[in-house]
Amino acid sequence: MNSVPSGTALVLTGGGARAAYQVGVLAAIAERTRGNGFPILTGASAGAINAAYLAAHPGDFADAVRELKGQWSRLTADVIYGSRTPTFIRLLARWLEGLALGKRDGSPGGRGVFDTRGLRRFLAEAIDFSGIEANIARGRLKAGFGSSSNNGEMGAKGTGA
Repeated sequence: MNSVPSGTALVLTGGGARAAYQVGVLAAIAERTRGNGFPILTGASAGAINAAYLAAHPGDFADAVRELKGQWSRLTADVIYGSRTPTFIRLLARWLEGLALGKRDGSPGGRGVFDTRGLRRFLAEAIDFSGIEANIARGRLKAGFGSSSNNGEMGAKGTGA
């Protein structure tokens, strides 16, 4: 088993549910390495969820990946969007009406068609974001964590090295 070189970054792409497949690749990496994992982590969209989880986790890389896999097994469309079919139908009807009347350019605009409060709650429960700064202070992360998400709510942390 090898350690991850100290200046190595892990960049995780977006792609919605494909980020769950990333966990399988991360598990294979964890089986072949030891220690705290990657000292620099970043991600885009759904990959930012994985990167944030790994950056905030207090344990070693293998433990973080194992627990991240468990988080993905809990994440369902119902958790993300809830079972608000009447709300969805009302929002979709409003959007289609605006499109038909020429008030929309074809994009849902505004806050979108789906209510993502469930995803925000899930992330708040699953990830202790203060762990990112704690891991920087401990020297486990060489740089802060930068991310982007579809609606920009994950934000970014500054550099720490």
